[in-house]
Amino acid sequence: MTAASISKSDAYAPFGVALLLTVVTLIAATPFSIGLWDEIYYISWINDPNAYDALVHPFGLLLHPIYAALGRSLIALRLFGIALLIGTGAIMGAAIERYYRVVAPDARLALLPIAGALAGTLYYVLWAVTPSYNMLANAGAALVLAGMFGWAAHDRGSRTRDWLPSLYCGFGGALAFLGKPTFAVLAGAFVALQLLVLARRDLRTALTRGSIAGVAAIVPVLISILSVMSLPTFFDRVKAGVAVLSSDYSTFSLVAQTLGSVIHAPPYLFVAIAVLAASVIAAARSLKSSEHRSSKIFLALNAAALLLDAAMFALLLRRGLVYGTDPWTIAIGTPVVGMLLATFGAGVTLNPAILRAPTRYVPILLLTVVPYLVAFGTANDLLRQAGMSLFPVLIAAVLCVRLCFPQTMARLAELAWIALCLVLLAWSAYRPYNQPSPVFAATEMLDAPFTRSRLRVDAATAAYARDLQQLARKEGIGASTPVLDLSGVAPGTVALLGARAPFFPWMIHFSKQPGILAAAAWESMTPEERKRAWIVGPIDPRFTEHPAIARLARSGGYRRAAVLRYGPAPEHPPVIFWAPTGS
Repeated sequence: MTAASISKSDAYAPFGVALLLTVVTLIAATPFSIGLWDEIYYISWINDPNAYDALVHPFGLLLHPIYAALGRSLIALRLFGIALLIGTGAIMGAAIERYYRVVAPDARLALLPIAGALAGTLYYVLWAVTPSYNMLANAGAALVLAGMFGWAAHDRGSRTRDWLPSLYCGFGGALAFLGKPTFAVLAGAFVALQLLVLARRDLRTALTRGSIAGVAAIVPVLISILSVMSLPTFFDRVKAGVAVLSSDYSTFSLVAQTLGSVIHAPPYLFVAIAVLAASVIAAARSLKSSEHRSSKIFLALNAAALLLDAAMFALLLRRGLVYGTDPWTIAIGTPVVGMLLATFGAGVTLNPAILRAPTRYVPILLLTVVPYLVAFGTANDLLRQAGMSLFPVLIAAVLCVRLCFPQTMARLAELAWIALCLVLLAWSAYRPYNQPSPVFAATEMLDAPFTRSRLRVDAATAAYARDLQQLARKEGIGASTPVLDLSGVAPGTVALLGARAPFFPWMIHFSKQPGILAAAAWESMTPEERKRAWIVGPIDPRFTEHPAIARLARSGGYRRAAVLRYGPAPEHPPVIFWAPTGS
């Protein structure tokens, strides 16, 4: 079997149409909806990163000046995020295309910049459209990949500017650091490894590339930090954040969490891995013996693995449609990776000769693991978090198809992957993460304190926001009023009140030691601030595991000022607001 030979019109048209539909949908959706959980957490940091004494993900340092330059327009900021993901995805696709133009000149891969741009939009699988640390990590990963593939293409004879991939690696590393510092360390390790391999034969070039990349990484980070705060303040806040959330973000915790994610991975993913491994072994043996008698068997096995993963994908979609996004449906990226593994297994079976060219298949394997590398470094389950970083999977699938499949099968496979991208977009817009109704069903206008944009939101969120704003006007709650939300609902309550959350914008009740975080927030306030501080309940019992919060829960000196129904999640108990009495 030889690589697919597909005309330029066939290459561009499906991906171009899908990209156009996706971009139009995303742009049209920018004035719609906001989730009171993660999205409010993001915008709280972006709106005023100086408001909090603890820092974990420094994405607000880069995005705050951009947000201010855009006139505090959340709609404009969302458009910036869309452009960032599409642009970095296209750059990554172009760099990979240049690399394969050298190592596989027979493959028609001119479509990769368009495919890369489409792949970038897979970030919106959970419809968290407000820019965040996840978005910066994805964009940074795309640029680092562009740089690494650019270096590899240049070393193999491509006529590319050698300094441009170095800039990509450096600036991508800066974005990765400002998004997820732990992923930035992993990305830096891969870049350093590539430079070390080069240094064995060309030390001068390796040092030049490393120097350019280093400057391109350090300068944007320093500018981002110093535009918002001083370096000592930055390090003090990082130290405070790590100290309070050490049980979630320590090296031991992250490694243990990663191992736990692998151990508890769904069986169908292991099936895809096992079938791929068997297919590779069988294909390697067939190359040695010049026989390929078992190809039909392994094609059938990969087809079965693909159908199994597709069935699980469909089940998760259906669960999301019925119950909304939950911890199960967030893991929708896992069967997508399984389908990629099955696609690669079928490709190796159809074209065993690819195993003779590591320069062709090793990049596919690298792209397959990138979502998990990007996901590393958050307190969430690794497999679920990887669902927000699926952009390399589409590129890897296109490479499998173009390098291994015959023409007709390649066309069908590409259309199937494009359809999968569009289905994910439609599904996420219909069942957006932590929102009670479809995005385009939002009909009521929301004027929020943290943005000058008027957003269309669902009726339940709008009613809750109106109740909060009425309470704020009645009780004189303003930007200087400390409000400690111990209800475990969402950071949106304090943000919509227009008040100030002390120490950290989200009292994360599902962290490993929530009481320590709540106690640190209470103790960070001055005695005068504690006298003015409001408490939001009912207090989640996980916070009272700390003695300071237990004493606060039993103390007097507060009056029940309001009880509001939390419309975005009707199953949650009514939210109680306790005002200080000054006694």
